[in-house]
Amino acid sequence: AETLVAMLARLLPDMTFVAGDLQDEMYKNLFSVEEVNRQVVAGTPFRDAYKAVAKTIDDGSFDPDRTIAHTHDGSLGNLRNDAIAGKLRGVLEGFGEPELDLS
Repeated sequence: AETLVAMLARLLPDMTFVAGDLQDEMYKNLFSVEEVNRQVVAGTPFRDAYKAVAKTIDDGSFDPDRTIAHTHDGSLGNLRNDAIAGKLRGVLEGFGEPELDLS
């Protein structure tokens, strides 16, 4: 575990994330959960919504609405990176690792 934490301490400061990548066509199936959820909220039983979305993915016609409207902690609409960074700082402090800039 200490080796992993040390490795993360070296890697994380140099990581960059590119906004907008989820709009790329190759990621469209990530939105299948969102589509199933939309159908369930609209009244479709989960099993039926799941099968319908799976069918469109299988036949290549899946064209998701990529709008994310979730607000629960950890969702794409509310990642809570501040809370994750706080927990990571606590773990790193337990291993005596130096302070990281996690902003």
